[in-house]
Amino acid sequence: PAGSLHDTITFASCVVCPPSSTVLAVELDSALGPLQVHASDGGSITIIGSSPNRSSEWLPIDGQNATSIFDIQGTVNLSGIEVTHSNSTAITSRNANLTIENSLLTNNQGGAIYHSVGGSLTIRDSVLRNNENAADGGAISISSSDANPANVMIMDTSIVENQSAEDGGEISNQHGRVSVLRSEISDNVALGAGG
Repeated sequence: PAGSLHDTITFASCVVCPPSSTVLAVELDSALGPLQVHASDGGSITIIGSSPNRSSEWLPIDGQNATSIFDIQGTVNLSGIEVTHSNSTAITSRNANLTIENSLLTNNQGGAIYHSVGGSLTIRDSVLRNNENAADGGAISISSSDANPANVMIMDTSIVENQSAEDGGEISNQHGRVSVLRSEISDNVALGAGG
């Protein structure tokens, strides 16, 4: 409705796709940079790429190895998307309340997610695979403080085959409160500590 603080963007997909059809994809222009998703105070933004029961058809959002994908602020929910081919951290979340569900984050340089300055990060029913970072955190890097810790919940998620040139092949955590439930974390590599 007009004047609502809570917005939802849904990308429709066909119910029965003909064999010759291709999945809709969003390809980003490096000149424009990442998608700026900034929710106002008290509001929220939800982006839905596909229905939760069709996880084999995530909506690809492709940085084409030329740009990062999302810059997140405020309360944001991402669902049913494939975030891929970022040339730096795919999703940067600053003091945000970010939820990612039923999504695939793969083949990103600079790691899949950088979450900083408190707030919360929830990852549910998702896959973080084959992301690389020249710094800490092959898949996820959390940077907060004792005074303003980030609250991180990871559940029913696979974090596999990620790599860091420094510490934390899967997760690098500075002062965050991290909980992991019913998830697979395996075959991640760090050239420093915490493979």
